Amino acid sequence: MNRKNQSIQTLADCLRMNPQLASLPERVLRDLAKHTRIFHHENNDRLFSQGDEMQYVAVILRGGIRSSLVGYDGHEMSISILRRGAFYGWMSICEPTSSPWDIYSYGRTELACIVVRDFRNVMARHPELTTLLI
Repeated sequence: MNRKNQSIQTLADCLRMNPQLASLPERVLRDLAKHTRIFHHENNDRLFSQGDEMQYVAVILRGGIRSSLVGYDGHEMSISILRRGAFYGWMSICEPTSSPWDIYSYGRTELACIVVRDFRNVMARHPELTTLLI
């Protein structure tokens, strides 16, 4: 296997960490993997601010993603924490979506990210991706 195919396979394996994506045929995962980039974040890095357009979706490979809001009293409230294997950003695939809250890395975090536009293009070629959204 040449180096390019090996790295596509490695990225496809990363996407398999999400149970829904793992159920997809290999050819679909490899097509998604061609558009996947790995990003590393330190604890509490801001990924999105409330109101930002969600530019990418991600599978959490390590660490987590924490959603939070600042309450009326000025204190931050954590809304949710997603961990390893979770897919973040499903809603942005359906339509352009602004982040309803601030999004931070939770611990040292590694994400397999796909630009929303690229995910939609792959979805147009592989209708089985659409069933994941239903």
